[in-house]
Amino acid sequence: MDIGPCSRLEAIGFLTSYAVGGVWLIIALGDDAANYTVYWIVQDVFGASMCLLFLSVVKLPSVRVAGYLLIAAFFYDIFFVFVTPYIFSKSIMIDVATGGGGPTLDELTCEKYICVIGEHQGNNR
Repeated sequence: MDIGPCSRLEAIGFLTSYAVGGVWLIIALGDDAANYTVYWIVQDVFGASMCLLFLSVVKLPSVRVAGYLLIAAFFYDIFFVFVTPYIFSKSIMIDVATGGGGPTLDELTCEKYICVIGEHQGNNR
């Protein structure tokens, strides 16, 4: 397979990016991925990179088209937050955002959320 001319710097960048992605994936597949700060930092870098890639690949012909896309995304969001509870008996967007459920009385969950129920009242943050 011929990929064309490749400089040494491009090859190092390629290998480094795949190594970082591989380490991120290994951490992500573990049970305690949320405890690693580097996991969240790399995930944010991946997200920003995807946004930059999208902006460099997709060329919008006018601001009007961008406006239409933003309006479509607005109504898409409204549908999945406010209309889907009437169809599926729960909001898909809220379910995804909360990871399948809201706060519970679990000690680890009370570290992430404000727990004001029962014995955890003093654990408000």
